Amino acid sequence: MPDYRYRASDSAGKTVSGSLSALDEADLEQKLKQDGLWLISAKQQAAAGESNKRALRKQKVKRKDLIEFCTGMIPMLGAGLPLVESLEAMSEELGNPTLRQLMADLKQAVESGSGFAEAMRAYPKAFPDVMVNLIAAGEYSGSLIASFTELKSYFSWLERLQADVRQATIYPSMVLVATVMFIMLLFSFVIPKFTALLVGLGVELPMPTRVVIGVGDFMASFWPIVFSVPVIAVVMVAAALHVSERFAYLYERVKFKLPLFGELNRMIAITRLTRNLSTMYRVGVPLLEALEFCRQLVGSIYLAKSLHEIAQDISEGVQLTAAFRMHAVFPPMVLRMVSIGESTGNLDQALDHVSAFYDEEIPRRIQKIFSIMEPAIIMVLVAVVGFVALSIFMPILGLLSAVH
Repeated sequence: MPDYRYRASDSAGKTVSGSLSALDEADLEQKLKQDGLWLISAKQQAAAGESNKRALRKQKVKRKDLIEFCTGMIPMLGAGLPLVESLEAMSEELGNPTLRQLMADLKQAVESGSGFAEAMRAYPKAFPDVMVNLIAAGEYSGSLIASFTELKSYFSWLERLQADVRQATIYPSMVLVATVMFIMLLFSFVIPKFTALLVGLGVELPMPTRVVIGVGDFMASFWPIVFSVPVIAVVMVAAALHVSERFAYLYERVKFKLPLFGELNRMIAITRLTRNLSTMYRVGVPLLEALEFCRQLVGSIYLAKSLHEIAQDISEGVQLTAAFRMHAVFPPMVLRMVSIGESTGNLDQALDHVSAFYDEEIPRRIQKIFSIMEPAIIMVLVAVVGFVALSIFMPILGLLSAVH
């Protein structure tokens, strides 16, 4: 019997509110009349289970907790424990209470006849697309253990990659933020004070000094705009990426061609492709379906479009290597390994070699990029400070020369 939240009035005309169980609104009205109340409005309250499920759908799960989940499922499934019993064990053993509740809900859904991946799709915030699709591939081929093994490896790789990026970017980011803040402070507050001093001395200002004073006046007058424009630009680009597929495609193309960062972005996207494609091929997913799965996993609309076209070409009879060669996004090394894998029938192993190469190359590339950026940022800071110092001291030195 559902619960209703109601508002009613008594014989004195006073409004009261409360909650009551009833079959429907007519039954609720009848019960209230027996208590001397007249119904004004009523709203059915969600059942506790439904409310909990809605709350769970909004919960995110950290990657390290997903790694723990995959790590726990592998030995249980490998020992022959049924999926339902494995999920029940996970609902008792996992450290994250949200994930424990999710395991209980997944167990209930699977017992009711739902597919495992289908049940996971109901919680998109908790389980990323890559996980749901690889689980679906494992269900399709009967290789859930392989799917969990690959997911554990994939999530662990993402954790290592994130740690490498974080470690490499801490110092350059601090230097960059300090540089920007110092320049803003210099032009917004320090330069205007020197401007007043120089104008008071009545000296003729050289061109560098006039440029610095002009920039300082602009910063002092319009600093809210100067600070807000970059933020607004970032928000607008992020919104456009979600709204316009064409803009997102062009953005990805530009991202792959950026100096220093372009090749790194391409490496990361291609590694996601080779890891997932090798996994699906290994567990027996047909190539065309594996390519379609991978479109949702690479994290790049530009690469996803290429994969869609490759799948279309293969369905029309084009060989895998030839289809890959039609797209400039793939570097020669990847094309060679795809060709070797196709000719030997060991495509998964060939793709694993690509992934292993990039696993070593990506951290080196990250370190190299930020080792270049650090001195570049410092040089920019030195150049700005030097130019400002020169612009300040030139008129002062001119004044001293005139006095002597």
